[in-house]
Amino acid sequence: MVATPSFVDLLLLDQLFGKTLMPTLQTILFCGEKLLKSTVHKLQEKFDSLRIINCYGPTECTFAVTSIEVDEKMLQDEILPIGIPKKDVQIDIVDEQKNQLPEGEIGEILIAGASVADGYVEKLENHSFLEYHGTKAYLTGDLGYIKNGILYYKARKDKQIKFKGYRMELTDIETNLQKLSYIDKAVAVANKNQEDKILNLLAFVSLKENVTKTPIEIRKDLQKRIPEYMCPKIKIVSNFPLNSNGKCDEKKLLEEF
Repeated sequence: MVATPSFVDLLLLDQLFGKTLMPTLQTILFCGEKLLKSTVHKLQEKFDSLRIINCYGPTECTFAVTSIEVDEKMLQDEILPIGIPKKDVQIDIVDEQKNQLPEGEIGEILIAGASVADGYVEKLENHSFLEYHGTKAYLTGDLGYIKNGILYYKARKDKQIKFKGYRMELTDIETNLQKLSYIDKAVAVANKNQEDKILNLLAFVSLKENVTKTPIEIRKDLQKRIPEYMCPKIKIVSNFPLNSNGKCDEKKLLEEF
């Protein structure tokens, strides 16, 4: 099975989804979104032996360009790795000047090699496609780092915002919400007006089974972890809407707030 994490999260809401319903399911390949440890743990409860492979690859690179099988040791780390590059691509972490950064340092993920597309139809201008050391390459807009030859995804570059004079990452808000023991999943969004000015920060959360919490209680617990200026308004949701690609639809979430 190949799926986005959000799609599988939706399947997991159904009590019937599991080994009894799908006895021949042996492997799930995840791609398209950040895979959370909570999703992996829930799958392990439903299936006693299931290979979970985490992949990464933007549309502009045809298909997944990295993959790695998730094991118990990885589940002890803060975030799951997104894999080892396949043989016909090179992946570097670069700064704003496209200089390669040393291992462990966070920067933009650049993909070079055979999997990179030639560009967009009708030759739409886009500076993300470039030549890198004599090879066609694509600047993904994703932030990440490499450790021991393994790629880790941190956040979207456009998830870095400036609000009330402070620079912050929406992913940091999501990560700290998910560290609360009763939170199952969290998505943080910057609510903007038509002039692209940020009006406020919003966070949508789903709670673990048999948990009763109010938005005010969640916000108070979050304030113990992050500064007040980063604390968003909270809305509790039962599930997260998906777009046509099977990813979490943030626009629909904003409409529901």
